[in-house]
Amino acid sequence: MNVIQIGLKAEPLFKSGLGLNTGINLLGYSKKLFESGFDAYSINIPLNLEDRLNISKWFNIFAYGGIGFNAITNPNFDKFTFPITFEFGGGFRISHVQFNAGKSLYLGNLGNSQNF
Repeated sequence: MNVIQIGLKAEPLFKSGLGLNTGINLLGYSKKLFESGFDAYSINIPLNLEDRLNISKWFNIFAYGGIGFNAITNPNFDKFTFPITFEFGGGFRISHVQFNAGKSLYLGNLGNSQNF
């Protein structure tokens, strides 16, 4: 499935470079992108630990990992499921621009659900 994601991200950091990678994300899932709407909708709240290595004032690299809490529904909003995801990834920041790459693995099999 294709996914479109928008959201707000928060990364509070502590003195040692350790921190929290969290926020709220809204996702739309579609088998055929931009044709007749979405097949499912989701809200994701990640709760990940992050380790950031500050190379200089303008450059740092980081890695994160943890769990995500999700609520997934169909387009009619009458069926819901609440899977948990295992999430991990990393990236780098140059000046005020940050690049991330990560993966979310659903713990459980959503393919067995007749609603999704």
